[in-house]
Amino acid sequence: MGCRASVSLAHLPVSCRSSRQEDFGARSSSAEEDGVGSVTLSAQQKTIVQRTWRVLSSDLADRGVRIFLHIFEKNPPIKTIFAYRDLVGDQLRRNRHFVSHAAKFLQAV
Repeated sequence: MGCRASVSLAHLPVSCRSSRQEDFGARSSSAEEDGVGSVTLSAQQKTIVQRTWRVLSSDLADRGVRIFLHIFEKNPPIKTIFAYRDLVGDQLRRNRHFVSHAAKFLQAV
């Protein structure tokens, strides 16, 4: 896990972008041009991320499944882009493709 990350701010209204970048300690870049800014974390923020990741990485599949289920609950149309769009409840939790995707997602993070 690196000390710098790219964050897409394109989804935020222009009025929120500059304040949101400041929240993360971002340096100015071509965010207005391409929707991506560079973020630099403080030593304290790095420590928090590292400690949190140790806990989160203990069960990537389960945590990834929970994240996706939360996303689907908050924004159901998102689920339609996945092959398992018609599965619900335990069917979805037991689907090996879904569980694998959820684990790979968190591995990428």
